[in-house]
Amino acid sequence: IGLSITALYVGTNAFGKKELNIITAGTGQRNVPVILPDGSRVFLNRNTTLEYPDNFKRHNRTVRLEGEAFFDVVSMAGKEFVVDAGEANIKVLGTSFNVNAGDDGVEVFVTEGRVMLTNIRNKQSLTLEQGDLGSIFDESAIKNINTDPNYLAWKTEVLEFEGDRLEKVISDLKKVYDINIEILNEEINDLRVTSVFDKQAPDTIIRIICTTFNLEYYKEGNIYSLDKK
Repeated sequence: IGLSITALYVGTNAFGKKELNIITAGTGQRNVPVILPDGSRVFLNRNTTLEYPDNFKRHNRTVRLEGEAFFDVVSMAGKEFVVDAGEANIKVLGTSFNVNAGDDGVEVFVTEGRVMLTNIRNKQSLTLEQGDLGSIFDESAIKNINTDPNYLAWKTEVLEFEGDRLEKVISDLKKVYDINIEILNEEINDLRVTSVFDKQAPDTIIRIICTTFNLEYYKEGNIYSLDKK
């Protein structure tokens, strides 16, 4: 499914009477770049839809998001940038952050600057700064420090592991590359991996892992099966 770009004329809404651009990254796409009217950049993960007007309003810049995207927002004094993510609103002036708006809630990870994350159900708000991970689920609003070095691997295509169980490595590979990996021997999950995979294809990564631990794998379609030799 390719990238879908649609421009529609809509009535009065959050964007006002403006041409509305709807961009969708399909199942087979990742890290799809979008340039907004103010020069801000957005990178869409797979199965993500972004809506934005041809021109932003005078006092704010509002976009809508379903799915996951990384935002690099241009700073504009007195004109805040707002992401409508369904269950939550994210407000900034200029910063970089990742938003994951799924069926189970909304997560925001800040890589630079400061973000205001608000639960639209009860108006509870969190102020997030660099390194913070904010989560909105039902009536809750929770802030933690992100400790996962691979949280943005879908965008950076860099995976880092330091003595991690192979089970965690496989989980990250599934999430980043949207592939299926089956473990045919449960003992394999306890193997420890220390490595950095920098923009390498999943085939290459799995082959390296198998060579390192004397494993073998079979591939059928999009499914990898790992086992001991």
